[in-house]
Amino acid sequence: MSEVIQADSFEPDYTHECEVCGVNHVVTAVKDGKVVYQGEMCGVCTWGESAMRDPAEWNNSTNPN
Repeated sequence: MSEVIQADSFEPDYTHECEVCGVNHVVTAVKDGKVVYQGEMCGVCTWGESAMRDPAEWNNSTNPN
C-alpha cells in the first residue's frame, strides 16, 4: 500500500527532467517549507491531465490529486 503524502503545494523542479517524456521539470511536493516528495515525472505524467502541463495549475483547486 502507498503512503499518502500531505503537501502544502506542488512546485516545479527545473533541475530534473521527466523520466517519461523528458520535459525540463518535475513535480516536487512541499510541506512547511520542506520537500516531502521529489518526483521523477512532470505534471502531465504525474496526474495524467494535459492541463497539468503548466505548473501554475498544480495547486489549482481542481487539481486531481
